[in-house]
Amino acid sequence: MRSYAVIETLALALLFETEPAHGQQAAPTQLPVAESALARGDFDRAVKLARDYTSHHPGDWRGWFVQGRATLARGGTGNTHRVAAIIAFRHATWLAPERAEVWDGYGRAGLELGNADGELILHEAYQRVLAIDPLYANAWENWLKAYRNRSDRERMRRILARHDSIPAVRARVAQLLIEDEQYAAADAVLDSLLELDPEHPGWLALRAESALEAGDTAVGTAFYDRALENADRDGGEVLWEQAIGIATPGEIRAWEAGIPPSARFGFLRSFWARRNPDLFRDLNQRIAEHFARLRAARKQFPSTFPLAGYKTRQLQRTLGARPTAGEGLFYQRCEARQFPTGPARAADVARMSPEVESLLYDPAIEATWRNSVLPPGELYVDPKVAGVLDMPYARDLRDVDTTAAAIGYNLRTGLDDRGLTYLRFGAPRRRTIGSLNSVDPFCQLPDLERWEYEDIGIVRFFRPEAVNVGAAAPSASTGELVFRPMSDRQFEAMEAVLTRNATSVPAPLSFGVWLAQFAGAETGMTDLVVVTTRGAVAAQLTAAAAVAGPPLGDTTGLVVLQAAPGWYSLMADARVGDTLGRQGLTVSVHALGRDWGTSDFLLAAAWPDTLITRSAMLGRVQRDLIFGTGATLRAYAEIYGLHPRDGRVEYRASYQIYRTSDVARDALREDLPGGVELSFTRSRPSTGGPVAEWLDITPAQVPPGRYLLRLEVMEPRGLQVIGRAQIGFEIHSR
Repeated sequence: MRSYAVIETLALALLFETEPAHGQQAAPTQLPVAESALARGDFDRAVKLARDYTSHHPGDWRGWFVQGRATLARGGTGNTHRVAAIIAFRHATWLAPERAEVWDGYGRAGLELGNADGELILHEAYQRVLAIDPLYANAWENWLKAYRNRSDRERMRRILARHDSIPAVRARVAQLLIEDEQYAAADAVLDSLLELDPEHPGWLALRAESALEAGDTAVGTAFYDRALENADRDGGEVLWEQAIGIATPGEIRAWEAGIPPSARFGFLRSFWARRNPDLFRDLNQRIAEHFARLRAARKQFPSTFPLAGYKTRQLQRTLGARPTAGEGLFYQRCEARQFPTGPARAADVARMSPEVESLLYDPAIEATWRNSVLPPGELYVDPKVAGVLDMPYARDLRDVDTTAAAIGYNLRTGLDDRGLTYLRFGAPRRRTIGSLNSVDPFCQLPDLERWEYEDIGIVRFFRPEAVNVGAAAPSASTGELVFRPMSDRQFEAMEAVLTRNATSVPAPLSFGVWLAQFAGAETGMTDLVVVTTRGAVAAQLTAAAAVAGPPLGDTTGLVVLQAAPGWYSLMADARVGDTLGRQGLTVSVHALGRDWGTSDFLLAAAWPDTLITRSAMLGRVQRDLIFGTGATLRAYAEIYGLHPRDGRVEYRASYQIYRTSDVARDALREDLPGGVELSFTRSRPSTGGPVAEWLDITPAQVPPGRYLLRLEVMEPRGLQVIGRAQIGFEIHSR
């Protein structure tokens, strides 16, 4: 059994600081009173009473246990109260080693203490708890927060093996086998469990993870789909724990706020649908890609110091998030300049004072450095100069949506910041370890990494403890490489890593996409027309916790999706040959059909028939919205909510054809002066359904150029607007 002599030496006096005078006895009822004070939140009184009790009843584990709980609950500044609580709980474990609750208190105090000492305590405490009661509340979850290597997992499997008659315990053994990449052994355990309950979502999810990490995509996907279908049952939260590493801050907030079990399937299905890298394929490749990345990140970039205060305490993270002056100097000497007197970016030079410039290169000091015995990262600085070193990059992690950090990306995934980046964006295009400055001995550190991605730029990682410049040593300990941007672009890359994720499936095809909404045939539903400017199309709508339908594809470049009114994410893919393109946007689907309103426009080249229908327009729609000179355009929209009288409806239709250099800008304008205006009073036959409104635009009205077409529909007297539609198009000389 480990002994924590240093902790005990620091806190021993605290345990007896309120020892009663000689001869005074603590009443037997003192402990229940202390427990009552603890229950009602009177922590000072609870601590005092518990200390009085233990001073006279040192052999009663209950007194030490209450003292530890009260001391931890009371809190304080620094680690004093945590250490005192640890010692109290330690006494309780000596006196009652068979009781799981005393080890749990000891472990919780170690978790709060954090860092290396807390991690040792956490391991010992929860090994003992799980050996006594493998289903003790939160014991397994707390043990998972500590760093664990292969030997730690082997030791825990031996402990859990004592309780292998409990299915939930066997599932934990399978989880540890997966982490050790012993997939065949994990499959055997999980298959035996699934014989007991074939639809248990947690066991199915682990079985899927084992298969996908081993590279068996077909089997893994089948198990994962079954797990999703049963996500509403107990065990469905395993699916979230597997996915949280690539969740956006908004998704984390939504889940942690409380997704009811009945909504888990829709939430998780939508979660993965938004990440589908190729809507033309039957299987969502992103799921298999995620688990393949997870395996690689777990092996290469585990969080070796998960309980460092930088990661577990908001205050320490706030204090340590800003790069230190020493780090700033390292960046200037070793990265902005790759050799002494070498070029530096103008933005970096502007931040330098003359004193700092002399630290970057001074011929007299340089000769001393070359003959110095100082290790890399160490630099002695004149105290008079040290005061001007406070020049670190001004933005830091506090300027990002820190939901990910607060919830605990690192703790929940067991990955360091590099592993998190790998999980979310895959392997970088280029990974550089160490400084490119090979001349300056101060720069020869392996504690710098720069990961370069095509779409987000350079993500910079650094271990703050690696540099010590005079009195400007790091103020917080992290123990491992962490996000450390030192320029605006690096900050934006870090922000992308913390708030986004991406597939590695390439999609280089450039294309445009435009939308048109119409009332659906089913009451309360809307038809969303999705048109791509080139290639075949596949599209899908997802909401925050639901999927409107499966992906729809068509070689004509146009599909019609159905959805109820609301906000959605739209994914639209285009394909030309083997080349894929991908776009995503947020869409507000409107309620159309019952009240006054208009649909969006469709544009096509005119044809002789004047019996105009939506289906006829969809069959001829101009996908790129570009027409040749001399073509007659046909514009089509639908009007809703008109009530027929004697089988007819009446309304006024006003068109504006406005020449523009920026369609998006002018679409927001209320008035479009100077354009061509066409107004008509319409009287059309109607049976009460949508009314087709169309107009042929002749070549004389639209010479070559870019245009915004706007339609405003009003009731016959022109006193009330029924609806408005608008669209941009272009006339080319071709």
